[in-house]
Amino acid sequence: MKSIPSTQERVWAVLAHLSALAFGMGLLLPIIGWAEQRRRSKFVAYHCLQALGYQTLGYTVWLLGYLLFLAIVVVLMMVFALVSPKNEELFTASIIGFDVFLIIFGNSQDNKPKTIKIAKKSREKPVFRASSFSDAL
Repeated sequence: MKSIPSTQERVWAVLAHLSALAFGMGLLLPIIGWAEQRRRSKFVAYHCLQALGYQTLGYTVWLLGYLLFLAIVVVLMMVFALVSPKNEELFTASIIGFDVFLIIFGNSQDNKPKTIKIAKKSREKPVFRASSFSDAL
């Protein structure tokens, strides 16, 4: 027979789910609730993890939608700039936006984010060659 959760357990579960309404706290509060209550109550631990899963999914969908919107805006800027030959600044801005988008989110063969190399790596050995910490002093 399942036990009925106490009032305190139900409050923790409600707070975990309502934390999605608190801007920026949607992921933090369920983690704190789970860490605090995981050994005391399976009911609270379950609801905190469930809220964390829902809110993580929500943030992921929001981020992907935002990136898709950004890509659509950049492509539309390029199209409008090509249609209107007098508007060279819009075309330049769209090309720069598209380049930045590709630099950040472009896919390389090793699946690592692309970065801009500012300085070459030094192939020389370091100048400091103390054999121990006491030699450096």
